[in-house]
Amino acid sequence: MARMEVNIAYIRRDVDELRVDFGKMWHAIQAESSKRQEQFTELRGEIGSLRHEMGDMRLAITAMDSRLDRKLEQHLLKLQSRMLWTIGATVGPIVLAWFIQTFLPALRASGG
Repeated sequence: MARMEVNIAYIRRDVDELRVDFGKMWHAIQAESSKRQEQFTELRGEIGSLRHEMGDMRLAITAMDSRLDRKLEQHLLKLQSRMLWTIGATVGPIVLAWFIQTFLPALRASGG
């Protein structure tokens, strides 16, 4: 009977030690969980900041794209104008020469 009481005392001591160990583990788990929650919150804030920066970058890119479109349009209009002047300067004398060759003899003959 005494031996049974000793075994019960050992079992109670082991159970108490297990409770202490469990309590320590529980507190460690809670601390780690809190730490992870803080990290998660920080990451969520960083993601929000990055999204905001991405939005700003999109606006800047859109504005830059609009400016580039306007500049390209201006350059194309200048190029078109130069091409028309070049064509006019090239074709104009040819048309004038053809007109003179074709109609000048007829005008002279008619007395005009």
